[in-house]
Amino acid sequence: MSDARLRALVSRWDYERSATELVAMGKPALERILDASDGHGSLDEPGVDWRTYEDGRHAAVAAFAAQDIDRVLAAMKARKWDDFTVAVSGIARVADPRIVPFLKGAYATSKDAFSRQRLVTLLGMQRGPEAVDALVAALSDRSSDVRSAAIESLGEVGDPRAI
Repeated sequence: MSDARLRALVSRWDYERSATELVAMGKPALERILDASDGHGSLDEPGVDWRTYEDGRHAAVAAFAAQDIDRVLAAMKARKWDDFTVAVSGIARVADPRIVPFLKGAYATSKDAFSRQRLVTLLGMQRGPEAVDALVAALSDRSSDVRSAAIESLGEVGDPRAI
């Protein structure tokens, strides 16, 4: 596994090809992606927009999580990542009830309205009943942007308790 190949996959993400290739690289690729997420040696390529790179890195984490979420969560725990770091790593792109506690914990401790808005949106993407209570609570957030995101997310979840 080379950093050059990882850079190419992450910086020019192709959802069909990149995920398959990346997951086939196994645990060393996951560890290297998590290293980059930790800020230890970026995998971006010169000339690639940082948003494109970050989206590719998040998609890479999600690709591994879709294959084996327990392995990804264990790797994050071994790195002693806090709830917020786990929540915004890209893992929340995979709908799984094991992700919701990280999203809830990150939301509860976040002082930044933009971060809370992002976390509420990610909670909505989980589409599970586990997220509903946190989304309902977010309707009382001090930020109107967070409240708006909570309304949209509750619509996404579609749980009758949201009414």
